[in-house]
Amino acid sequence: MAAVLRAHRGRLALAVAATALVAGAVLVVVLVAGRGEGPAPFEHRFVVPAGTAGRADAGEVVEVLPARLELRSGDSVTIVNEDDVAQGTGFLMAPPHDSVTYEFNRPGTYTAACTLHPSGSMVVVVTD
Repeated sequence: MAAVLRAHRGRLALAVAATALVAGAVLVVVLVAGRGEGPAPFEHRFVVPAGTAGRADAGEVVEVLPARLELRSGDSVTIVNEDDVAQGTGFLMAPPHDSVTYEFNRPGTYTAACTLHPSGSMVVVVTD
């Protein structure tokens, strides 16, 4: 009888250890997955309508992009150009009837010339 109890205790200890190991692994997965890195990256999309260059040349105030754009690291900016003239900022020039996308992965402040803003320039601020 004592040998049966020892064998049963051994199997019970093994089952408890295996259960604890699985529970620990599940806890690690939950903690790692749940720590989160903030919101998912976001695509900021701007469309340049056909005729934008002509309206700007005629003196109309055309503001397709904001003068200041605040992004989080990982966000992207897409310019869709439906105009007959290349449009965009210094680092995002979209050829006529085409688009361009840039992903901002480094925090910082970026300033560039901009054909899509009355001031002729824009600032992009990227945070973590």
